[in-house]
Amino acid sequence: IHRLDLAQEWRLTRKADALRGEVRRKRERPARPFGIFGDEYLENWSKVEKEQSTYMRDTNSMKHLKAFFGKKDIAVIKRRDVEQYIAQRKAAGIKPGTINRELSCLKNMLRKAVDWEYLDSNPAWGVSQQREEIEEYEFLREGEIEQLLAVCPPDTRAVVTVALYTGMRRGELFDLQWRDVDFDKGERGMITVRKTKNHDTRYIPLNEMVRATLQGLPRNITGGKDEAYVFATP
Repeated sequence: IHRLDLAQEWRLTRKADALRGEVRRKRERPARPFGIFGDEYLENWSKVEKEQSTYMRDTNSMKHLKAFFGKKDIAVIKRRDVEQYIAQRKAAGIKPGTINRELSCLKNMLRKAVDWEYLDSNPAWGVSQQREEIEEYEFLREGEIEQLLAVCPPDTRAVVTVALYTGMRRGELFDLQWRDVDFDKGERGMITVRKTKNHDTRYIPLNEMVRATLQGLPRNITGGKDEAYVFATP
């Protein structure tokens, strides 16, 4: 029994020493104001690892996050602070989708702080996103499509036509290259969309309107090769 008591006392002593060491380690970390770390996250992670559009969205989200958290040390941020931020944004009438994008930026930022050993845990972990209402859109009827294309300026008619008949997103259209357009594949041809929102490659068959539109576009020849982008203008 005496030996068991000694072993238990030894374990408790070691646990206390470990806790004291953990406290000392935390205190030895230099203070990192939220704004300064936010800039570090944007420059060294978001800008490098994410798509340009996502980086720009993070940059915009960071403006609002900095306005709330200011110069507060990231080490003292608690879950309650994160939930207060959400409450403040809701009170300001900000849409749930926008709040969710900002919360996602904050979560990723603090998760990276854990990865870089600036924090022991992510205080935003587990904070629920806001419920977003699914917006309903009215699609253009065939006659309305003709009216829209009729009033499009010549320099935008082609990109609008392809957008209408393929459902490609703005970024996908501007990233479209001639190597992704195959007029000989399938019955009328195929578009390969490489840079999708979900990072998955997808294939879109050409209808007669899209095929004719793309074939009517000029290709700028530079160095004996086609200009890379389909919709490339000054």
